[in-house]
Amino acid sequence: MRHIAKGKAPETLRATAQANKNAGLNPAARDEFNQIDKGEVRTRLSEDQGGLCAYCMDRIDPEKLDADGKPTTRIAHWMPIDAAPSLALDWKNLLGSCSSPSSCDIAQKQAVLATNPTVVGHIAKLAYERDPTGAERLLLTSPDVSASRDIEALGLNKGALPANRYAVWKAFLADFKQADSGAYGRPAWRAFFQSQRRNPQRLPLYLGVIEAKL
Repeated sequence: MRHIAKGKAPETLRATAQANKNAGLNPAARDEFNQIDKGEVRTRLSEDQGGLCAYCMDRIDPEKLDADGKPTTRIAHWMPIDAAPSLALDWKNLLGSCSSPSSCDIAQKQAVLATNPTVVGHIAKLAYERDPTGAERLLLTSPDVSASRDIEALGLNKGALPANRYAVWKAFLADFKQADSGAYGRPAWRAFFQSQRRNPQRLPLYLGVIEAKL
């Protein structure tokens, strides 16, 4: 995860809430959510998140479809609809997620999380640590019990994620070494990181790993 700064809410959320008057205040919250222009919402979420999944930081593309013709970018409710129907159309509660079958939105299901990517203080509790077995993997960890529970619920150390994170960090260090600035350590890493150009709407995969280790 990395911090997400939410931009302006898509018009479809306001329009849908206004049309339903009591949007999210009754058992029809999910039906009301299904009335929104989900394409517009997916696009705005991807823009806010730099094309990265809010949880694992893998790529999301609002235009990409799977083999069944369904969008691969999922609109996740940080606080699930069943737990908080009044937040079904709340922009601050919506996040763009990948469609991995073992992590992120699909893994969360109806779990209530404590760690919110839109809150800086929550992200500050997370760290990426080398696998204690010595394998070339970076595990997402936290000394905070609730955050650790969220990491487990979201499946953020499953599959290829730890190895992918390690590869990104290793590549960053290789690029830094090639730049041959004559300095080393976190201050030099930060200066090198800040000198790199990035497209804010298509950020590098797993960027939060580098940010956290700086």
